[in-house]
Amino acid sequence: MRMFKKYYSLLTCLLLISLPIAPLHADETKADQLLQEGKQSLVWGQTTKAEIKLLLAKREAPARSDIVAQLVEVYLIQKEYNKGLQLVDELIKTNANEPEPHLLKGRLLQHQGNMQAAQASYINAAGYAADDPKVLAEVGGFFLLIGDAVQAETYSQRVKALQNK
Repeated sequence: MRMFKKYYSLLTCLLLISLPIAPLHADETKADQLLQEGKQSLVWGQTTKAEIKLLLAKREAPARSDIVAQLVEVYLIQKEYNKGLQLVDELIKTNANEPEPHLLKGRLLQHQGNMQAAQASYINAAGYAADDPKVLAEVGGFFLLIGDAVQAETYSQRVKALQNK
């Protein structure tokens, strides 16, 4: 079974390499369809199939952070952190002022055990989403995880203040 997976992965990579590098224009409908198929494959535990579908979706719409986010989820499950970090770094180049790529990078670094770098990524995300309670809650959760109760409480208070508006 392991040998089959290796050959399947190799054939998949060769197939993806042989396809055109990128479409002349983004086909959002096709990207959406592939994204949904990738999500469904992930739900069924078919991570390799999900990866293929999501890579094809990314090829159709390379700048979409929702596709990259799903790919990062696949790489987190597969413990392929470096693949995820490469994708996120590409996304940060094109969406540097958006919180999502920084959150994704923080999650990957956290799973790698690189808490200092993860902390910097989470702080960057919070800086780009000062009024987004979801982002701030995740950043606060990270600080709680690493045992920084003061920072965790600070973010918790910010979330509560935003929810009471």
